[in-house]
Amino acid sequence: MNTNNNTTHHKSNKREGSTMNNTIKNQKGFTLVEMLVMLLILGLVVVILVSVFADPFKTASSQSNVTRVVDQISQLSNAADSYYTWEKRPYSDADFSGLTNKGYLKGVPKAPENIFDGDSQPYVIDRTTYSFPAVVLSPVKGDFCLALDKKAAALAENSAVGDIPAAVNSGKNVQCISDGGSPAVYTVIGKFQ
Repeated sequence: MNTNNNTTHHKSNKREGSTMNNTIKNQKGFTLVEMLVMLLILGLVVVILVSVFADPFKTASSQSNVTRVVDQISQLSNAADSYYTWEKRPYSDADFSGLTNKGYLKGVPKAPENIFDGDSQPYVIDRTTYSFPAVVLSPVKGDFCLALDKKAAALAENSAVGDIPAAVNSGKNVQCISDGGSPAVYTVIGKFQ
């Protein structure tokens, strides 16, 4: 009897073991290859999403630089207007340090460095090249000029966005012009009183 009992117990263990093996064999899971394929697909989705959403950030940065330059040119022009009002003569220096020294300007603004095609340059006053005194910033990148042209067109009625002109439009307060050369040199021009 005792041996029979052991045999039954042994058969029972064998049966439980085969049930466990069948359970493990029947479980579904991902293989290493399937996991690698999923990671590859997720990586491609991330690359596509980054490329789709990266451009708006670049556009926003470009528009921010345009707004900053337009505001700075306006600030410089307003300081020169105040100088003219209080001093009873036009501001005649080639740079803006005199406006700072006399308190018409807190400090000479510095244009964003990433708009320049080369080393950054300060704003200067040009009274001889154009039919009006101008605040000049050059050489700037062509894509900055296109962004500035779009902003100017949005602010002005009946103004079209197109190629960067080679001639100054005296009706615009801030504009970008090209020298027409190859490669072109782009210049920001701001009306100055």
